[in-house]
Amino acid sequence: MKEIIINTVDVIRGIDSVKEDRLDTVLAESERILNKVNMRLERIGQRHKEIEDKVMELNALFS
Repeated sequence: MKEIIINTVDVIRGIDSVKEDRLDTVLAESERILNKVNMRLERIGQRHKEIEDKVMELNALFS
């Protein structure tokens, strides 16, 4: 009986370990995706600034 309880505890610990590994994997993937999104947003912001500067130049030419 004691062996069954010990084996059950070991199985539960193994399941918890797998859950933690999955969570770590999901968190790492989420962080990678967020970093990629942030990089894209920064590029979009830079392009937006460049477009605003060019529009201001054009406005100055036509004024």
